[in-house]
Amino acid sequence: MEIYRHIVSEWMDMEIPEPVRRDAEIDYALMDSFILAVIGPRRSGKTYFMYQMMRDLMESGVSRESIFYINLEDDRLAPLNGEVMDGLLDAFHELYGPHDEYYLFLDEIQNLMDWQGWVKRVKSLESGVKIVISGSSARLLSKEISTGLRGRVYSVEILPVSFREYVRFRGYDPDELLKRPYGENETAGRKLFREYTEKSTYPALSFGDFDKRTEREVLQSYYEAMIMRDVVERYSVRDVSMLRGISRLLLNSVASEFTYTKLRNSLKSMGFSPSKSTVIDYVSHLEDAYLFFTVNRFRTSEKKRQTSPKKLYIVDAGMLDALTFTGSEERGKKMENLVFLELLRRKKDVFYYRDGRECDFIVTERGRVTEAIQVTENLKDSHAREFEGLKKAIESTGAYKGTIITETERDNDGDRNVIPIWEWMLRK
Repeated sequence: MEIYRHIVSEWMDMEIPEPVRRDAEIDYALMDSFILAVIGPRRSGKTYFMYQMMRDLMESGVSRESIFYINLEDDRLAPLNGEVMDGLLDAFHELYGPHDEYYLFLDEIQNLMDWQGWVKRVKSLESGVKIVISGSSARLLSKEISTGLRGRVYSVEILPVSFREYVRFRGYDPDELLKRPYGENETAGRKLFREYTEKSTYPALSFGDFDKRTEREVLQSYYEAMIMRDVVERYSVRDVSMLRGISRLLLNSVASEFTYTKLRNSLKSMGFSPSKSTVIDYVSHLEDAYLFFTVNRFRTSEKKRQTSPKKLYIVDAGMLDALTFTGSEERGKKMENLVFLELLRRKKDVFYYRDGRECDFIVTERGRVTEAIQVTENLKDSHAREFEGLKKAIESTGAYKGTIITETERDNDGDRNVIPIWEWMLRK
């Protein structure tokens, strides 16, 4: 029991950091009835978003003694189980209670075995508790939450730093830059975007000041943690070498199409002998860890959609520089990756289009196609191809509008909706 008292006291003595504010919004009134799940990749800023919530709560009048945070990656809690969690709560109530109402923050909840059962029990037995959980697994958004806590949870997704957040961190008002995206504002927007893309979008690196070597080493350590902790340990992967082989193949397929059959054949040429189902499982695990994202081809038939090649994106384009040999020709792919992540932040459902011509993104809302988007560095050498691909996609899908996102070009005359990426990224 003494170690539990020590951990509780350690938390209460800690000054809650004042983080760089993120754009995700919380309706705190919902916490009376629902558990809040803060989901996102490892090191994307979930813990600091929790700190942001705590400071907001204290500013609204909640006492510091009514907030309890538990880091479930603290090795002093091993082996982590419901009995350990009960001991921590007893120590919290003993030292700083009794509590008619309190806020319980549980960081990296996936480390607690049968966490759904424990959280549900605490929420049922203690009417005054408001619970916030975080996790580095996309499964928390779907399978685990829907199975164990159906109807009891609402989720907030925290991805690496957006361009809006970076611009605000650098002391600019994104909305002011958008009011007149010309002249000095355009110069500032382009400069800020260059800075943004020269860094990783992980908060510690985007908001920090590190040399390239240090940044590369940090990103490599993040990647290793995602492979080992979020995939190998979580899913008891036995063939780690093959998992790494698949991940390497995917790193070289960012912003490109792939099929499980081609992945399997490539692995065979590397000396592995996987079944197709194993390849599918391993790719799924890498997605659950938020390392990669797959996008389906736009097809009206669900069966054809699932059997068509998929396109692939990565959680942070900066990882490509740290983990692969990339050159200037990869600039367009990085831009496309940034646009995909921004569409994800905007909670859009996206597909890609290919039928004679190609279009990078087909955006849907509530099952209706709303926009077709092309991403290209410039239109100098690809003008006809980009417009023809966009036109074909609009005609085939019934998209409401079409947009071409470039690095610097702008043309909004009639149906020629061309916009610089820095300006598009700043829009809400």
